[in-house]
Amino acid sequence: MPAVLFDLDGTLHDRATGLKAFAQAQGREIGLDGCDHEQFVRRFIELDARGYVHKELVYSTIAEEFRLGPSATVSGLVDSYLSTFAQFAVEMDGATRVLEQLKNRGFKLGIVTNGRTALQTSVIQRLGFDSFTDGIAISEQVGAKKPDGRIFRHALHLVGGVAGSTIMIGDDFEADVRGAHAAGIRSVLFKGQHRSPATGAAMTMEEALDAVVTVLMQPAS
Repeated sequence: MPAVLFDLDGTLHDRATGLKAFAQAQGREIGLDGCDHEQFVRRFIELDARGYVHKELVYSTIAEEFRLGPSATVSGLVDSYLSTFAQFAVEMDGATRVLEQLKNRGFKLGIVTNGRTALQTSVIQRLGFDSFTDGIAISEQVGAKKPDGRIFRHALHLVGGVAGSTIMIGDDFEADVRGAHAAGIRSVLFKGQHRSPATGAAMTMEEALDAVVTVLMQPAS
């Protein structure tokens, strides 16, 4: 049975849009307004670096730069992020529709994502992706993060797939494309600039759906 594995943030989940909305809400909660509020939102997004920087470090820098009072502690801000960020989650345009179409065609579906288990699980559930997936591999829970091939092999086990008939779709060239290839899985690079050595490329969810079919028709190397 063919399988498709999806990255979460930046692929199924429009994290950039949700993060901005979260930062705007948190800035208001802290009590910032006007230029301070706008600067807080911009700086938070910059320091977050697409999720690659630990929030403890992000908020330590924020607290120092904005001279936040004792009521806005680093630990409190981190807890607020972890507990409320999922409320601002937005799906990538067409994500649910593509998952539904693949499921109806008989594909096994999985999600492979780096991050904290509770946070990523809450985002997945908030967007309803768990109703389509046969398995979810989250780095904190697995004990290996992309591009480590182990997390991809774990995902294959969860969905009951085999590498030769599985496609990985993700937006990060190193983590998703190289990581998938390390596990013998072909890939579709989503909204990426590097097209090689990805097997396929797509700029929209609809293109990703077409790319899955095209790639599966190609013989596995």
